Amino acid sequence: MFNVVTAAVGWTKRAAVFAGAGLAVLGAASAAAASPGCDAINDTWGGGLALSNLNEIYQTPLSMQAGDRISYSATTTGSTNAANDRYSGAGFALYRELPNFQYDVLLEEYATADAELALSGDYVVPADFPAYIVYGWSNAAGATLQARVTCTPAPAAPTITALTPSSGPTEGGESVVITGTDFTGATAVSFGGVAASSFTVNSATRITATTPASPAGSVPVSIVNPQGTNTPSGAATYTYVQRPATPGLISAPPLISKSSTATFGFSLSPGAGLQVSLDGAAFTSASSPLSFAELPEGTHVLRYKAVALNVESAPASYTWTVDTVPPPAPVVTAPTSGATIANPVTFSGTAEAGGSVNLFLNGAPLGATSVSPAGDWSFTHVSPLASGTYVLTVQAMDAAGYLSPMSSGVPFTIPAPALPPTAGPVAGVAPYGQAVSIDLATGIGGDYDSVQLVTAPSHGAVSLAGAVAVYTPNSGYWGQDSFSYSATGPGGTSAPAIVTVSVQAPAAPVASSVNITAPFDSSGHAIDLSTSITGVHASLAVVTLPAHGAVSVSGDVVTYTPATGYFGADSFTYTATGPGGTSAPATVSLTVVAPTAPDIDPPAPVVVQPGPDGTSTVALPPAVSGVVTGYRVDSAPAHGQVVVQAPSGGSGWSLAYTPAPGFMGEDTLAVVAQGPGGESAPATMTFRVLGQAPDLQGLSLGGQDVVFEPTTRLTGGPFQGLVITRQPTSGTARVVGLTIIYTPAAPSAGPAARRMAVAASPSAAPASLDYAVILPFGQSLPGTIEVQAVATPTLTALTATTLAGRPVTVSLTDTATGGPFVGATVVGVSNQAGTAALIEGGVAGNRTYDVTFTPEGDFTGTASVTYTLSNAGGPTTGVLTVTVEARSDPSLDPEVRGLVSAQADTARRFARSQADNFHRRLEQVRRGGGAGLSNQMRLNLGDGGLNQDPREALRQQLGQSPSDRDDAFDRLPSARTPADEASTRQADAGETAQPAKGGLGVWTAGAVDWGRRDAQGQRDYRFSTSGVSAGVDMAMSDRWVAGVGLGYGHDRTKVGDNGTLSEADSYVGALYGSWRATDDLIVDGVLGYGSLAFDSRRWSADAGEFAFGERSGSVLFGSASVALERSAAGLAWAPYARVQFGKVDLDGFTENGAGVLALKYDSMTVDTLATALGASFDWTLQRRSGLLTPSLRVEWRHEFEGADDQTVSYADWLASPDYMVGLEHWARDSLSLSLGVEWQAVSGWSYGADYNGQAGSDLISHGLKLRLSKAF
Repeated sequence: MFNVVTAAVGWTKRAAVFAGAGLAVLGAASAAAASPGCDAINDTWGGGLALSNLNEIYQTPLSMQAGDRISYSATTTGSTNAANDRYSGAGFALYRELPNFQYDVLLEEYATADAELALSGDYVVPADFPAYIVYGWSNAAGATLQARVTCTPAPAAPTITALTPSSGPTEGGESVVITGTDFTGATAVSFGGVAASSFTVNSATRITATTPASPAGSVPVSIVNPQGTNTPSGAATYTYVQRPATPGLISAPPLISKSSTATFGFSLSPGAGLQVSLDGAAFTSASSPLSFAELPEGTHVLRYKAVALNVESAPASYTWTVDTVPPPAPVVTAPTSGATIANPVTFSGTAEAGGSVNLFLNGAPLGATSVSPAGDWSFTHVSPLASGTYVLTVQAMDAAGYLSPMSSGVPFTIPAPALPPTAGPVAGVAPYGQAVSIDLATGIGGDYDSVQLVTAPSHGAVSLAGAVAVYTPNSGYWGQDSFSYSATGPGGTSAPAIVTVSVQAPAAPVASSVNITAPFDSSGHAIDLSTSITGVHASLAVVTLPAHGAVSVSGDVVTYTPATGYFGADSFTYTATGPGGTSAPATVSLTVVAPTAPDIDPPAPVVVQPGPDGTSTVALPPAVSGVVTGYRVDSAPAHGQVVVQAPSGGSGWSLAYTPAPGFMGEDTLAVVAQGPGGESAPATMTFRVLGQAPDLQGLSLGGQDVVFEPTTRLTGGPFQGLVITRQPTSGTARVVGLTIIYTPAAPSAGPAARRMAVAASPSAAPASLDYAVILPFGQSLPGTIEVQAVATPTLTALTATTLAGRPVTVSLTDTATGGPFVGATVVGVSNQAGTAALIEGGVAGNRTYDVTFTPEGDFTGTASVTYTLSNAGGPTTGVLTVTVEARSDPSLDPEVRGLVSAQADTARRFARSQADNFHRRLEQVRRGGGAGLSNQMRLNLGDGGLNQDPREALRQQLGQSPSDRDDAFDRLPSARTPADEASTRQADAGETAQPAKGGLGVWTAGAVDWGRRDAQGQRDYRFSTSGVSAGVDMAMSDRWVAGVGLGYGHDRTKVGDNGTLSEADSYVGALYGSWRATDDLIVDGVLGYGSLAFDSRRWSADAGEFAFGERSGSVLFGSASVALERSAAGLAWAPYARVQFGKVDLDGFTENGAGVLALKYDSMTVDTLATALGASFDWTLQRRSGLLTPSLRVEWRHEFEGADDQTVSYADWLASPDYMVGLEHWARDSLSLSLGVEWQAVSGWSYGADYNGQAGSDLISHGLKLRLSKAF
């Protein structure tokens, strides 16, 4: 890394640093690869160096990076060189080496004798460069250089080496310590691209961050500083873990356990572990079931939680008590032994806390009570115990059910009860108005402690002091009174007793005479005589009436009314009566004062409001002095009429004032009072007429304001304003100056708005308000303003929901208010989303309206239908919002796909089954079963020769001649016929047996197939297919056979598990033939055409019901095969190759049922092309009683063609889009195996059975054929 060179005096410099430098660099002719420059500088210079005695230090060229900071400090001592001798002393330099030994001098300082070196600074590398040199020297014996150089690497992008912890919960909030490098200046920390909730840069190598919330899974952790972002790595990956659920407690000991062991069972979330803590211990890992043994007595708490990748669930706990020891005998603390106690009796004591105590009295159960947590118990026997001696024993039972020993018996005594005292009647006398003391002890017998008042007296009050009752009568009362009392002692309380009190009557009152002055024509002069009577009295009575007047008595007041117009002396006498009797009469002497001329003052202005008839009555001003006998109008009012009214019915003189109509304001008149003393001076009366505001009517059209100006119809004034005294019954009103502006109510949502709308409808009552006119002296009586509001209808927001293409009808009038309605229009439909048609109902003048909205095409989304609804007040515009929901895609419905696939499969099976039947018939013909009648059982209806006998066919297959047959056959009725000769010649020629030329064969064949297909796991099918074929054929020559046939098939296929079903029938006709090209090579062919009829039942999960359909179709099928037949020693075999084709055309149909989810199916074509390779084997075993023929057939088949997609649409939707339903896959390759056996008896009867099994990648099917035939 560096060279320290000791230079001897006179050493030679071998390379110049730069021209004129005069410095030799030892061993530094070229730069070699070095470790990073900062590390090298810090290793060499970082601790500081001191160079002296002709030493120098040179560091080989250093590779530095842009941004590396070189910090240096250098000082020298002992320099003796001159100013022009830079290298004879000590110095420090920093160079950058260039090509061809050229150098940039970045820093070069040296000391002189006059100036020692003292420098420090920083150098920042501007760009990456491979060759920097740090050089220090001491080239004089006494010169010393002390230098320290450090390098701070250029800031770099951060790196992450570890996360602690490296996993946490998905809800975040976990504190994670991130370890790495270059964290200084970090500006962001993120987890999976989501910023950390918070982070702190602890140092250049450590950050503490709080995780944000994130879904479960592993995410990269990123740190960003000004130099970039860390590179993703495994160490920088944090795993979010879904916090596991708290473990479920599935088994635990009982809350009170008699066992010192406990076993717990837990259920945990997948991947979670279990941690437990018993009685506050630290959590430790555990497994379920978990058992504890030797648990001490007492309460235990088990806390448990789930842990998954360091993420813990919320903890839960279970508390139970271990109780294995019976409790000690309880202690009785009350009563004490031998105590005498009274009823009710309370027993108490101590026992084991948390249990209960059973009490026994004289050995018999008494009751039970619980023990408090402090260990105390108490029991109160509510019903009294009979007097006598008892023994109490108790027994404790703890929470676990253990019983303690019985306690020691505690004897106690209940004493006999004492007798209550008796109370008797007592009497007393009280003076009038005074209290009296009555000693009740005279009426009490027996021991008593207290006396109580039972019932209070009716006419006085009683207080008790011991056994003494103090009775005070009510004021003014005299006569009899009573109250009751009782006495209470140790034996109880006595029955109540009565105390009778007699209150004495007072003495008779005394009345005195008085002199009184009465005013002239007084309406009643009251004379109070109460001060003129002494003693107790209850009433006054007039004994002698006055001569010139009348008197009336009310209590102690006598009212004297002089005769009209009388003045002078008068008198009457009276008496007073009290409880003690009536006083002697006394005289009241009266003087009636003589009258003077009346004098009246002008009254204050009178505010009058007219009565119901328009007239207001006001009292005339009374006389200030003198007597008034009448009034007259001296000057009449200007704005009304007046009438003076004499007193009547107790009222005084009055004036009836009737203002002129429409007048409001002040009016005046003058009146004069008349009396015995003459007339008064005229007095002016002012009437301030408030009047009544006029009633007004108005009409509001379509919710418009109505303006009223009431004062334009009035006279008088001044009018200062208007005021509304009753707000409108609907709508609002406001006063503007001398006008009232009425605004009808605007209907709003809700029931209240509907009521208001009804009130504002043309048929509702008008809105009304009351108002008054304000004058300077008050306001008028209210007038009424009625407004008939002719409002337009009030509409509510209408919404509806329908399916695409499905019309929906909504009533416009059901929720509208403001009827009756007379018209409606459809304004438009938004977004060309559909059409809206108006439906009118009701009767003229009271219509109902509905709108039917039909979505356009395949529109889905929100459509707005704008409409108007009108009443007598005009139209209102409303909006009906219709949400058109998309229909489900039937091509994704497994029931639809399964049904269509089942129908296509059925058509293929029909075609294949019929073709196979005709091919089997041709094989039968080739092997000797051609002529006659066959039900796949070889019934012979021809000439009856041996060539039609099954055993003869066997011989032909074995190459025998007819002469080789068994003698038993010769004994048959037709053992030898001309046909035998033909057969013999045929066998001799080596030909396989064929039906005789011109022989006619009639046959039938049938089979039942059943199986299951899974369609590669998409839909399960269970099918059964039955078919029958029949035909007539003929050997055209020795090598040609041709025939024609008919076929019928029936199929039933169950699709899935929801009840979807397909049933089908098929009727076909076919032409078939066989050509023997050589003796061994056979070519067969079949061509057929037929009709198809399907009945379907499809389950609709959305509708919750079945959809039914009927479908027709046709099938064209054909088949050609080549077989090579061989036979030897009773075994016949024939390998063959076959090509089959089919074309199935299924007509379209429409389902019914399932409501709007019924579908329309377009026509569909199913094309099939298949090849088959197979071989058949027959063994013919001759027995004396007949022939036994086992058979075997193996066939491999490959399907080439498929089916078109089925196009479906919704049946009720004319614009329904077409949905393409892809048919489910079927087995492209399949292998079938047939096993059969046939017995042909000598009697001519044949019996046979065949089993056929087919298997493919998603198909398994089975077939069975049974045969019975009779040759004749």
